[in-house]
Amino acid sequence: MTFFLAIVHCSKFKDRREYLENLFSETKVKPDFWSLESGVKPFTWINSEKNRVLGRRFCGAGLDLGISARSLEFSRRRARLQGFILLIRFLITGKESLIMGSLPSPSTRLRTRDLEVQRMHLNALKCGLESKKEWILILEDDSRFSADAFQVVNNITGRYNSKKKLWMSLNSGAGLRRTKSDKAEEHFGLFRVKPPAVRCSAGYLISAALAMDLVTLINKYGLPDWIPIDYVYHLALGKIPRVVSFWQDPPIFTQGSETGEYVSGLR
Repeated sequence: MTFFLAIVHCSKFKDRREYLENLFSETKVKPDFWSLESGVKPFTWINSEKNRVLGRRFCGAGLDLGISARSLEFSRRRARLQGFILLIRFLITGKESLIMGSLPSPSTRLRTRDLEVQRMHLNALKCGLESKKEWILILEDDSRFSADAFQVVNNITGRYNSKKKLWMSLNSGAGLRRTKSDKAEEHFGLFRVKPPAVRCSAGYLISAALAMDLVTLINKYGLPDWIPIDYVYHLALGKIPRVVSFWQDPPIFTQGSETGEYVSGLR
């Protein structure tokens, strides 16, 4: 394979690992790494600097997350415009509720399970970097996929430049799809999303160049213990310069916890 494949796996869900191992044997694909709760490499958990998260002001972080939330109903262009209007109103009135609605409360620490998932994803990224491969594919253990999914991933890695900072959401997630203001797909159902955004963390392909910057950023600012991993990634992409993000429709990976095939591991 042209990429490092890691599975984020909560060990108590034995049926999920059994299902994946059977599917991998049929597709002749073997994961390079299973990221478990035990043995993860240390990341510092912090609440954040005052009014900042991952080096970003809360107003900017809230603006980014709000764009994704509003794009469930409106085009991404309109969602961005609405966000800037709310930001201006916040700067005039000082009402934080205008821009903080999509940002979780810093005073509410995530549950232990959510914190473990954070670290398991980041440990998978670190191991991917240690492999020296140019691309890293990370799947959560409730991922579902067809036999040709990994050939599509190989095709993608052959088409795009791994030296650039690229994020590719290859999964379904949270009802987020291409809106009418997004450009038409480029290749393999991929379309660019601006500003850089994360759909969710169920299945994503990332260039090693971006993975290195993500790990460096989180080591610098600490891992916020009040936002889930997909929000961590989302906000980090907005801090790192020259990031390009793509989403895929239709996605080659679906999330069993979203479709109802699995009970969510976060309940």
